[in-house]
Amino acid sequence: MMVTPAKVLKFSEGQKQLLGSLKQNFKDENFGNFEKTFDSLVSHDTENKKLVLDQIFREFLTRNLLPPSASPDIAACQRFIVQFAIQAARKGFCSPGTPIQVLSDMFDILTLAHCETLFKTVEQEVTTWREQVFFVSCKNNLLRICNDLLRRLSRTQNTVFCGRILLFLAKFFPFSERSGLNVISEFNLDNTTNFNKEEDDDKDEKDDKSDLKIKIDADEHNLNVDYSLYCKFWQIQDYFRNPVQCYQKVPWKTFSSYASDVLSTFQSFKLDPNSGRSASVSTSTPATAEQYFAKYLTNQNLLQLQLSDSNFRRYILLQFLILFQYLKSNVKFKTDAQTLESSQTKWIEETKGKIFKLLAETPPNGSEFSKSVKHILHREEHWNKWKNEGCPSFAKKLEENAGEKRPIGEGGSYRRKKRKLGDLIQKEIAEKKVNLGNSGLTALWNLHPDNLEACRAKDRDFLPSLENYFEEAIEQLDPRNEIEEAYKKVNNGEWGWRALRLMSRRSSHFFISGNNPIAKLPEYLESMLGKMAKEMPGLGAKEETEVGMSADVGDAIAENGEEGEVKETGRVTDAQLVDLSNKLADNWKKLAPKLGIADDKLTEISENDDSDGDKCLALLKAWVEVEGPGATQDEIVYILEGLKLASEIEGVFA
Repeated sequence: MMVTPAKVLKFSEGQKQLLGSLKQNFKDENFGNFEKTFDSLVSHDTENKKLVLDQIFREFLTRNLLPPSASPDIAACQRFIVQFAIQAARKGFCSPGTPIQVLSDMFDILTLAHCETLFKTVEQEVTTWREQVFFVSCKNNLLRICNDLLRRLSRTQNTVFCGRILLFLAKFFPFSERSGLNVISEFNLDNTTNFNKEEDDDKDEKDDKSDLKIKIDADEHNLNVDYSLYCKFWQIQDYFRNPVQCYQKVPWKTFSSYASDVLSTFQSFKLDPNSGRSASVSTSTPATAEQYFAKYLTNQNLLQLQLSDSNFRRYILLQFLILFQYLKSNVKFKTDAQTLESSQTKWIEETKGKIFKLLAETPPNGSEFSKSVKHILHREEHWNKWKNEGCPSFAKKLEENAGEKRPIGEGGSYRRKKRKLGDLIQKEIAEKKVNLGNSGLTALWNLHPDNLEACRAKDRDFLPSLENYFEEAIEQLDPRNEIEEAYKKVNNGEWGWRALRLMSRRSSHFFISGNNPIAKLPEYLESMLGKMAKEMPGLGAKEETEVGMSADVGDAIAENGEEGEVKETGRVTDAQLVDLSNKLADNWKKLAPKLGIADDKLTEISENDDSDGDKCLALLKAWVEVEGPGATQDEIVYILEGLKLASEIEGVFA
C-alpha cells in the first residue's frame, strides 16, 4: 500500500489565500475565521507556513493599513497588532518576533506625532511582551525600537514622550537586566552647571571689597549675597557631578572649604514656616501642589531668593548627603587610591550631623523629612551591596521556592504539626543518631558513627608529600636552570617555615644533628634539600623526560611553524594582548582607571617615552598580573562594553 506524501505549500498559493482572508476578517474583526483559513492550508512543513504568514502580515501593513497615498489609520494599526499579530504568535501560526517586527515597520514609516499615539499600544501590552513566548525573541527588537525613537526625539521639545519610553523600558526588562544598569558606576560628566564666572560690570565698584560678607537684616529677614558666595555656591555643583575628584588632595581642600561656607550660610539664616511659598499663588491652589524644574537657574540676582526657599535648600542638602554616602561606600570599581583619610572621614561625619540638623529645622515637616532621608540612604546601602555582587537576579529565588509550601512562621499559610518528643527519641535511637537540638550540628555530628576514626581517615590528611612540596625548590637549586637568588623558594621566609614543619613530620634528616650549628635558614634548607634530592630518584627521571619532551616539542615547532603554547580556556593570550593594544592605543588613558591598576604603576607607564600602543600593551600586561586567572576574554569585553569601546576590538577573539 503506497503512502500519499503530504502536499507542499507553494508560497504564491498560500500568500493569495491568507492575504484575502486577512483583508476580509480584519474588517469583520473575526480572528476565528482567519484561523480556519490558516488551518485549511495543508503542508508537511509547518515552518514554511509560518514564514508565509510573517510576510503576509508585513505586506498587509504596508499595502492596506499604511498606504503611501492615504493618511495612516493609527487605530486600525493598533487593532491589527493586538487582535491578529499577537494572537497568531500565541497560537504558533507565525514567528514570536513577528508582532514586534510589524511594530518596527510602523515606527519607521510614521511621523513622530503618530508614533506617540501608537506607542500607547506598546505600553499597554507590556505584560504581553514579558510572556515567555515573546520575551526572548522580542527584547532586542523592542530595545532597538525605543533607542531609535529616542534618537529621533528632542529631549527638550519631546520630554514627556522620552520619559514614557524610559518608563516602558524600566517596566519591560527584568530588574537585573545589565543593559539598564550602570554596572561600572560611571557618572554623567556632561551634566554641567553653567554660571557667571565674572563679576558683573554694572555693579557698584565703589563698595569696599572688604565688605564681602553676608548681611542679614533681622527685621526684614533679608539675606544679602555677595559675588564670592555666589561663585562658591555654584562651583560645588561640579563636585556633585564628578565625586571622584574629592579623593584628590587639592580638590578636596577646595570642596571642604566651599561646603563649610555654604552650610554656614544656611545655619546663619533660618527659614520661617512660609518659606518656599509664593505670595502670588492663589488660595485655591492645593497646598500639596509640587513644582519641578529639570535644571537650576544660576543667575546671581536669583540666589538670594533661592536661599530663602525651603525646597531649594533641601535639594542642596540632599546632594551633600548623596555625595558623602558615595565617598564612604565600598564600590567595586573604585581604585585603591580612591579611599578617604581619617581626617576626611571625621569631617564628613561632623558635616552630616549639621546637615541632618538643618533638614530637621527646614519647614515644613522638617523632622519627618530628615527621618525619611536617613531611611532612604540606609536602604541605598543594600542596593550598593547588590550591585557589588554583580546584580544577581531576584527571580531565581522565587522560582526555587514557587512550588514549596511554607509554614506560617516562614511566610506560608499552613501550621506545621509538632511531633511528640518520645516519637523523636525512639526514631533517633532506631537510626543510631544523636540529636543536638540544632539541625546543622546534628547533621555534622552524625556524618560518621565514630568521629575519632573519621578524623584519622586518609582524606583528612592534608599534609603534602615531600616530593610535591620540595620538587620546585630542588629544581631551582640546579645551576643549569639559572634561577636568581631572589626568586628561589629557600629565600622565602614563609615557605621556609612551612618546610621546617613538613620536614619535622615526614623527613628523617630533620632530627639528625650536625657538628655545625644552623647559621641561616636558606643555607640549612639548601643542605637538607641536597640530601633529600638523592632519596628522590623520580626527580632525576622526570628531568630526563622533560629534556626529551622539550626536544620533541622543538622539532614539532620547526615542522609546523606554530608555537606550542598551552592556552587556558577563556584566558587572554599574549598574541591577543598585542592585538588589543593596537586597537585600543588611542583610548588607553580612558581604559586605565577601569582595570584596577595601582596608581604608581599607572604613573610609571604614563611617564615612559613609548608609543601609545606600547603603553596600552604594558597596561594590559599589568592587568593580567593583577587579575591572574580572572584575566579572561569575557572580563575584558565586559569592561570595554561599559566604556562603549567593544566595537573597537572586533575580530580579536574570533
